[in-house]
Amino acid sequence: MRHVVAVIGVLALGVAVALVIGLRTTRRTARTPLAPDAAFGDRLADAAGGTIGMVAGASAAGLLVLGFGGRLMMRVLAVTSSADAQGRTTDADEVVGQVSVSGTTFVVVALGVGTGLVALVAYVALRRWLPERSAGAGLVTAGIGAGILARPIGLVDPTNRDFDLLAPRWLAVTLCVGLIGVFGQLLGILVDRWGPTWPRPAWSPRGVASVLPLAPLAVAPVLLVVVVAVVLVRAVLQARGRTEPRAAAAFGRFAVVALGALGGAWTLVAAGQILSG
Repeated sequence: MRHVVAVIGVLALGVAVALVIGLRTTRRTARTPLAPDAAFGDRLADAAGGTIGMVAGASAAGLLVLGFGGRLMMRVLAVTSSADAQGRTTDADEVVGQVSVSGTTFVVVALGVGTGLVALVAYVALRRWLPERSAGAGLVTAGIGAGILARPIGLVDPTNRDFDLLAPRWLAVTLCVGLIGVFGQLLGILVDRWGPTWPRPAWSPRGVASVLPLAPLAVAPVLLVVVVAVVLVRAVLQARGRTEPRAAAAFGRFAVVALGALGGAWTLVAAGQILSG
């Protein structure tokens, strides 16, 4: 089980990094508009396709980087830590050196897919003010999220005792910060790439397959709330997008990028405190 988790984690993180590098030039685009006289059902299916595409992108980014990548990080740190650390419990109630199906499932689904979908809500809400290039837009979103959550949840928190338990400390900090950065970039790339091109749901093999990204909702119905939030945020922003004054748009872009930079800096300060502690 340990070796299987490690191999899958390496492959998943390798795919994520390869996608970030290969698709680094991706920019925000819009779905091809329908004909003015398109039926309501076609418009609804097209809107659903765009939303499902974004859900698929966020879920894939969370699954590859935070889910399998996070599990790989835990496994690597368990191997590099001292014998005294083996069998001890972390702040997340995980046992160092122990790999279980239930624990892996929780990390992959809750931490990976769940966090990806929550980040999607923020990304959709802020997209109009984020950089045009998708990797940069995702990185700014990740910076904001890290600034708000990295310390409270203990991921990059100088008071987290896990950094005294797991070794080497520099590796633990580097992996935590690195996963945040890769996740943010992949989130932006896949959401901006799949949202405009995802096929519409329909009674055809391709149309039925297009709704498969919603399958995690059967395992964790609470994620349905996140998907509904994405739809509502998109609807509100699209309805108000044409009326925003140019000065307000410029200020919004400045404020969002500044928040991302401050969040990233706050996270790096915490990382420095951990390394010097």
